[in-house]
Amino acid sequence: MKKAAISLVLALAASALAQNPAVMTVKVFSDPQMTKPAARQPITFKSKGGDVNAQTNDYGMAVVRLHAGSYTVEMGTAIGPFACKECKVPRIPETDDEITGELQFYFDNEHIELKDVNFDTGKATLKPGSFAKLDPVAEGMIKNPNVRIEIAGHTDDVGNDESNMKLSQARAEAVRNYLIKKGVPADRLTARGYGETQPKVSNATKEGKAMNRRTEARILAQ
Repeated sequence: MKKAAISLVLALAASALAQNPAVMTVKVFSDPQMTKPAARQPITFKSKGGDVNAQTNDYGMAVVRLHAGSYTVEMGTAIGPFACKECKVPRIPETDDEITGELQFYFDNEHIELKDVNFDTGKATLKPGSFAKLDPVAEGMIKNPNVRIEIAGHTDDVGNDESNMKLSQARAEAVRNYLIKKGVPADRLTARGYGETQPKVSNATKEGKAMNRRTEARILAQ
């Protein structure tokens, strides 16, 4: 899986009052090299103070006004909104000029990690907490009848290759079956296990193994 990452570049010049929002030029890319603009991409900056919504133009750009603080950045997709990354807009000392800056994001909308979709250890049984994360995916697919997705299962490197491949396939099928039960037509869903063949990071640490145990939604058509 390509790593869905964020590159945060704040080229902030000074501002009027510190409490005034910064005028941020947002650029969203669909490739990690930051060369392919993500056109017409819905984006939401979520914070305790409320949400700021925008959509990129044909060149993958949008302009938003953001107050200083922390934000969760969500990207809209045909199967629901997904968190891209956290970002911060720093508080700028008071001057007579407007705060301006730039935010650059990479969002891989073909390999969307389904966060908090978890299974019993060594099994393909979905934990109840996963249902709340999968229900919006089902709702998005029902709302957008042209969407087809692949459910991709991944494991860490604990155990042998064959057992990991079987486990990841069983887990992908468990997610597919749940979405079918929620009303998504079966012919719009495929399931594939990749075992340990596509790690996000090294399996050398406990944290790395946890990141590699994941379920993804790969949008095939929309």
